[in-house]
Amino acid sequence: MLKIARILPLVIIALAIIQTYPLFHGKYTWNTGSIEIAYIIQAKMVCENFPLTGWNPAWYGGYPFKLSYPPAFLYIVCLSSTLVGGDLAEAYRRVTFMTLILLSLAIYFFMYSISRSNTISFLSSMVYLSMPSLHRLIYTYPAVPPYPDHVTLIGLYGETPHLLGLALAIITSTLFQQYIESRKRIFWIAATFMVALVNLVNLIAAVSLLIILFSQAILSDWNNFKKFVASYILGCCLCLFVYDLEYLDSLISYGRLTMQRHVLTVPHIALIILVLSLGYGLARYLKSKTYMISLSITLLLTVIFLLVVLFNRFLSIELLPQSVRYNPEFDISFYSLSTTIITAVSNRLKKHGRVIITALIVIAFYLYIQGLPHAWIMLRPGDQEVMNSLEVNVINFVDTLPGDVFAPRTYATGSISFWLNMFTDKPQVRGGFDVSGSVNPMWAHISYFVNKNLNATLSALWLEAFNVRYVIVDLPSATLPYKDYEFPEKFENILNLLREIDGVVIYEVPLKNPGIVQLVRKVENVPLLARIDDPYGLMNYLKLIREEECEAGLEYKIVSRNLVEVEIDGLKEDCILLFKVNYDDRWRAYIDGYELAPHKIGPGFMYYDLTGIKDTATIKLEYKMLGFTDMLFDVLSAVFLPATAYYYFRRLRR
Repeated sequence: MLKIARILPLVIIALAIIQTYPLFHGKYTWNTGSIEIAYIIQAKMVCENFPLTGWNPAWYGGYPFKLSYPPAFLYIVCLSSTLVGGDLAEAYRRVTFMTLILLSLAIYFFMYSISRSNTISFLSSMVYLSMPSLHRLIYTYPAVPPYPDHVTLIGLYGETPHLLGLALAIITSTLFQQYIESRKRIFWIAATFMVALVNLVNLIAAVSLLIILFSQAILSDWNNFKKFVASYILGCCLCLFVYDLEYLDSLISYGRLTMQRHVLTVPHIALIILVLSLGYGLARYLKSKTYMISLSITLLLTVIFLLVVLFNRFLSIELLPQSVRYNPEFDISFYSLSTTIITAVSNRLKKHGRVIITALIVIAFYLYIQGLPHAWIMLRPGDQEVMNSLEVNVINFVDTLPGDVFAPRTYATGSISFWLNMFTDKPQVRGGFDVSGSVNPMWAHISYFVNKNLNATLSALWLEAFNVRYVIVDLPSATLPYKDYEFPEKFENILNLLREIDGVVIYEVPLKNPGIVQLVRKVENVPLLARIDDPYGLMNYLKLIREEECEAGLEYKIVSRNLVEVEIDGLKEDCILLFKVNYDDRWRAYIDGYELAPHKIGPGFMYYDLTGIKDTATIKLEYKMLGFTDMLFDVLSAVFLPATAYYYFRRLRR
């Protein structure tokens, strides 16, 4: 039996490799509507600008790259591309391949750590690899064959970061369980480091990790609960160099933009307390009667995630951030609970129990074999489909249009927006990680207005204000997965038609000056736009950039995404230098050794006051990546590790 137990993890690895081997081929997913391309693009931006990532002008009007997707996953993709070779899209698929293997193994070892049963751990991992998603039955996903949950997440939705973060979260829980049982500090320290890593990979997985560790700790004793709290808080503190006040503010702002309308009522709260209390009480009772930790932990986890799923599905209430995305957590918890119960019952039945276990393994293996062709189809590469797709054909045309990495912007929606910056450096209004765009919510208001409002003239004016020159509109005849425009024909006879490609129309917005910088006369009242229902402010701003240009020569050179050099010649009057990116105090202007701070103008852009500067001037617009707050949080993050290590080692000596 011992020899058989040793090969069980190898069996899990083999099954995972066979199921996911298509991921080791090709570059791109076949599903052009998948969000995975947004992760690849962000990894591309990291690799191209490392180590000076600084400012990202490509999305939302520009934002600090530190507000991008949690960085660990992006750097893992970059590192895979650098070490193994191939481009980033290939590296992404390799990381996905390894993620699914790691997730299967993580389930096995976690269930073994809380059950000490090879049968339970093997069945839990095997069933998750084989069974259709129960979560999909509740949510009624698109009509696809009954794939296992991880296949659906990768093939349709491109959620590799979530699954990698979840795999690491389960490994962290395994380490914490080892600490609970052995009291060895090395496991606690390792779990703390892993808490930090999970938070740096995926925030949904970080929330899941909090719930899993909480369930383990609350079903243990008070001392272990305190250790859980200390471990999680310290792990989060180690991430302060990423999750500083600015990042937290962007998360909160994004939460306000996407806030649900349905709120918890007193009956809802009472129901939640009742269900959680009953779940916890039953878990404690089963632990005391059966001494099966695995039964109590998986029961409590299933109750929690089931509550999250049902409230979101039927009441449209989010008990956790982005509640619709906890499907792998729910499926893993439920299937692990089911296999634990079946194994416990089988152990009591002795000979008949072995028949039940054998039958369950046979059924799971049968479903695994039956699902292989579907899994291979879902995970297949789609390089040819992508390169011949309507999205890429449109993007190739946009790439030929005049512009640079800062300006002018393109307005695109849906899958064209997803793929745009994979094949061109043209900046766009939209992007792939909306948390980043919360630094200036005007892009979201403008996008909603353009997509939903019939008024084409006002839509064009708002696009002009945001320095958008090219507008991509998908007509009903376009074979694209998303249709965001309610009135796609509204720009006809309003904007200049540049090209139509298979139902996708590219228009041009007339911009007097499409450059990223512009000299305009200094005015007493600087127009500021904070709301989409401010036509008076909009017209004042447009009047400024249309009619109040200074009569002076201006040329600019983009040295990098963090540095723009501006040459001014023949300046005779007091002017301001308009910089058409989102306001950020770390963008500073340098003129003959003097530093100028930016001021807000228009739709969240910035300007520099050039009063007193005449004739010829050379101005450097430079993004200072580290301000005082950035350095403070970097120092705090670095100090927490040695301080905590010293504290524990000192206690250990005592």
